[in-house]
Amino acid sequence: MTAFCHYYAKADLPPNTAVVCLQKIHDELISLFASRPGIEVSVKLDIEASSSTPFPPDLVRAVKENASPANLDMPTSEFS
Repeated sequence: MTAFCHYYAKADLPPNTAVVCLQKIHDELISLFASRPGIEVSVKLDIEASSSTPFPPDLVRAVKENASPANLDMPTSEFS
């Protein structure tokens, strides 16, 4: 049997059902690793939104206000 010491997975989640999908990934994969002593687990989330026209000012303000309480890394939570 092959001995494995590293696991990596990437998932593109549909925005409308991301929470449900993430919960399933947690329940079926992340929790398996996290429940074992000596295994370090890292979970990262990338959010990307784009538009052919500028985002409305109220949307930009709301995103900036919500980013901090949502535990987003502020230097990497940015608009361009």
